[in-house]
Amino acid sequence: KPTCTRWCSEYYTVERVVEVGLDKVVECQKALGHNEMTVADIKFLASFMNVMRPVVVAMKLIEGESQCYIGQLIPTIMGLKRKLELVTDVSMKPLTTALLSGIQNRFQLIFDSDEYRIATMLHPKFKLACLQDEQERMQGRQLLLTYLQQVRQEVAGPGASKSSSSLNSSEDDEDLYSFLNKPEESSSSLSDEVNNPFMII
Repeated sequence: KPTCTRWCSEYYTVERVVEVGLDKVVECQKALGHNEMTVADIKFLASFMNVMRPVVVAMKLIEGESQCYIGQLIPTIMGLKRKLELVTDVSMKPLTTALLSGIQNRFQLIFDSDEYRIATMLHPKFKLACLQDEQERMQGRQLLLTYLQQVRQEVAGPGASKSSSSLNSSEDDEDLYSFLNKPEESSSSLSDEVNNPFMII
């Protein structure tokens, strides 16, 4: 049953109805004296699920407490927008249009923010991979290099030791980030790492 205290509960409710199947749903509706669902209704709910599934995956990724980082936000929203733009179901057009419009209005300031862009480029999973054209990459490289040089000047003593953290991933979130470019070779120096969007620090 949908509840305001659980994210995506409406989606999970629809998912459960579709999983149960039309025959059992109709049987329950008859027993309760409700209007019966039709095959068309189930198909519509299944289409709704196909549109909303990437939204649910994105929300799960950014609601975490231990594996959630500011650098994940821009790539997650980019992946979500890409998935919604690929929806071809005409019956879902009003929903996808509303979602894309809402995402644009809500997150445009974040896409324009240098802080969020730098956080994305410093995330080992993404770096410059979410920048789609060469001009964006050049601007991103310069922004990141300027920031790193500034940090280097501010930090006294030797650089921080390298540390590794486990970045949990699943088939769902890997699918959401499928629009990213594929890894190439790695480099070692500061400028090389900035120029190589796939280097994991």
